[in-house]
Formats: sequence, C-alpha cells, structure tokens
Amino acid sequence: MDAPLSVRLKRLLSRKDAFDKITTYPDEQVVNPQKIMSFSDFGMPEASNLFSFNEEQEILSEIEKGVYQVADVCERLKILVEESRNYNPEATKNSQTGDRA
Repeated sequence: MDAPLSVRLKRLLSRKDAFDKITTYPDEQVVNPQKIMSFSDFGMPEASNLFSFNEEQEILSEIEKGVYQVADVCERLKILVEESRNYNPEATKNSQTGDRA
C-alpha cells in the first residue's frame, strides 16, 4: 500500500485479477479513448486528484494506444478512490511504530 498510486494502478491493470472489480463502467463503444482528457471524463473527478498531471496523462496515453481498456482503468481507479476514502497511510505507519499523532 506504500507504493505510489500510479504504480499501484499499473499493477492492478496488469494483474487482471477478477477480484479487482467494484462495479461495471462504460463499455468501449460509449467512451471514445481519443476524447478522454482526464479521469474526470470517466465521471470520477476525485481520481484526478490522486495523481499528478503527468501520471494521469501517461495512463490516458496508454488507453489511447490500446495498452489498457477504458472499463479496466475505470474499475481500478474506483478501487484506488475508495481506498483513499477509507485508508490513511500515515495513521497506519504511526500505529505500527507506536507513534500517536
């Protein structure tokens, strides 16, 4: 969980584990990969806030090249967004080291 989110997203996309799904997202006919400018275009503006502009553009470029499918990226982004709402890495680190903030 300590890896940068861009690394975690790429790992989730490459391992293709059936467990790594939350819900169904737009199919490839609905979303045109060439017209996607940000993760907000997937209806997840909070996902854009988790990544740097360059990280986001790298993933979007890989969608355009066909490396990743839109639906797969949406599913994995949703996982990371949900984790960001429910997981505080600093609090976890502090509890493991005995620090109390």
